[in-house]
Amino acid sequence: MTILIVDDHAIFRHGLKDILARHFLDARFAEAETATGALDHIRSKPWDILVLDVTIPGRGGLEILKEAKKLLAKKDEENPAEIPAP
Repeated sequence: MTILIVDDHAIFRHGLKDILARHFLDARFAEAETATGALDHIRSKPWDILVLDVTIPGRGGLEILKEAKKLLAKKDEENPAEIPAP
């Protein structure tokens, strides 16, 4: 499982990561403190869970989520899943 934590407060990111790591032993984590950093991570690989700060300075978590959905839709269009013939 992969979890991306996006928050402009380092103490919160690290604390949340520590808590989640105790419960999800096989999880891999990444952190971003800005919307740009978050979108870079989202472009680089698929994530199972995104934890987004709604009030992050600049583009908030909801804007990041909208952009992430657009990026994922674009990737799906570029690489459609093959559907086996009946």
